[in-house]
Amino acid sequence: MRLGPCRFPSLRRSKSAGHARGDGVALATMLHLMLFAAALATPAATPEAVPSPTPQRVLGLIRSQFRSHRPPPPFETYTLVRSQKATNGYPD
Repeated sequence: MRLGPCRFPSLRRSKSAGHARGDGVALATMLHLMLFAAALATPAATPEAVPSPTPQRVLGLIRSQFRSHRPPPPFETYTLVRSQKATNGYPD
């Protein structure tokens, strides 16, 4: 079985149709059915508000983004050897 296109009643009236009241009743019925269907439709769920992150979390997110696209700098260590002499020239 082949289904054809659905045709709605035309709002234009031909000369032969005159002022028949059947079209107005059909349109009013369709309007009532559409309003009834819209009233039964469930409203869309609204997303819950996400709490804003704490300042510490914001800095952590910035840090992770900043470090995600470059390697960390090389870690360098220094050794400081200091010797001080007293006023008489001997080690302290």
